[in-house]
Amino acid sequence: MDSQYVSRTLGRCLSEALAELIEFRPLDPIEFLALWIRKYKHNQELELQKAAHQRELEEEKRRVHEENLHQRDLEEEESRIRAAQHVPESADESKPDLREDERESAADPPERANEPQDQEDQTSESLNPEEELHPEDSPSAGNEADAPPEERTGEDSAERAMEREEDEEDDGA
Repeated sequence: MDSQYVSRTLGRCLSEALAELIEFRPLDPIEFLALWIRKYKHNQELELQKAAHQRELEEEKRRVHEENLHQRDLEEEESRIRAAQHVPESADESKPDLREDERESAADPPERANEPQDQEDQTSESLNPEEELHPEDSPSAGNEADAPPEERTGEDSAERAMEREEDEEDDGA
């Protein structure tokens, strides 16, 4: 059994080492044999690393090839989609119809063309673009003090109530 183990694990290594030992006849055969076996082991490890690296390279090549095929398929699909989108339209479809308001403005006489279309155009032209328009500043908001008492908001009523209380305190003092 021991001879099978040695022949299976060290057979090739020892036979090559002994063949070189006999060929070179070094002064220290034991050191030569030890270094040769160590170098043999290192070479075996390098061979395993090289084989693993080669497998990784092959896998990467396969993956790149598949990716290139996929990219080419995507480009072909994109070109088919673009070709389908650029189908020439008939002459009737290429000219859009005028909308109702465009037809009316085209039919207006030239003197009306210079007049503003509505009241909003006049107010927007009179505003300074740097000024901000706040809801309380707008003409439609109105002034609460000018409004009849039933239309005044709660804030105004609260202010007036506080003024009445102050007046009563002044009268009482």
